[in-house]
Amino acid sequence: MAKKTFELELKDGFKVKTLEELREHFSMGRIIEYFRTGQLVEWLEAMFYEDEAEIISKISTDDKHFAEKICMALDVDCADDLEVSQRLKEKKNFLREKTTDENIIEKAAITALNQRDLADLIHMDCKTIYLCGEIFNVPINVQNMNYIGILSTPKIKIKANSDEELEANNIIIKNCKLSWRKTVSLEELKSLFKKIFNSNGAWEIIGKDGKTVQNYDKLSDNEKAIALKMVFQGKYSENQIVYLRLTEDLTSGFAFTIDSVCFGGLIGNYLFKYKKISKIENINQGISSEFAYKFYLNDIIFNKTSSILINLFGNTASDIYYKIKDYLNVVKNL
Repeated sequence: MAKKTFELELKDGFKVKTLEELREHFSMGRIIEYFRTGQLVEWLEAMFYEDEAEIISKISTDDKHFAEKICMALDVDCADDLEVSQRLKEKKNFLREKTTDENIIEKAAITALNQRDLADLIHMDCKTIYLCGEIFNVPINVQNMNYIGILSTPKIKIKANSDEELEANNIIIKNCKLSWRKTVSLEELKSLFKKIFNSNGAWEIIGKDGKTVQNYDKLSDNEKAIALKMVFQGKYSENQIVYLRLTEDLTSGFAFTIDSVCFGGLIGNYLFKYKKISKIENINQGISSEFAYKFYLNDIIFNKTSSILINLFGNTASDIYYKIKDYLNVVKNL
């Protein structure tokens, strides 16, 4: 059965339907995005450009010449983009020094480490750009953009004074500091957690008896990667986590991040933004075997009653409930 055809949006928003149109409206940045997500190969296969699809499917982003090889396969001239592949290698090396999260490293091609990177990616017509640095100047006149801070919370300078102005230009900015948004640092949140929970802040691995068996930093890099993917589905890195608690078998987890409370694994995958939680209560207070949380997120109610919660919180579940409630009541109003 033939694959369903679809269009690729390239330079100036033009949606190409043929390889000839792709060459005419070629955008290195957008092509790299489509290559990374697999959509480039899918599009080529759907359009029966089988030779090109086969060649590109065998290209790895770890190949320092991958950009040139894509250009050769598509028969486009990217001589001016030879430095793109070298910069990609540099960015990957930098990110690997900061994190073991492969989901972040894989986005190196569309990640800006400085203002020059940001300008290059915008000029290459990238519509989603990850920002890893202290400060970036973002243009308000480049519309339909999605900027996401990673491994830190970058400060954004932009000629706008409200989220409404961003929305009017279809600009989305996540995990970044904006002058009109109130922000709290990761260190401030960690300090708050330690005070409320009377804890040293170490990320815990919980055994079947509900007691701590080891700390997160004792896990191997591979185990850490599995745990982070299980709890956060690639949405957060280590540098964005306030506190993390995992079951010993790494099948369930609970965490506070820079802006959310998260559950992951067998308990189900849930991410609740602090700002959207109107209240939290224990449905069966004082009965640890029936311990349950109820989150109110505007009009959405989340109930979770499970023995897995006991695996995560042990026999002190009811006591921890009050601490979690106190923590959330503070951070959702910061």
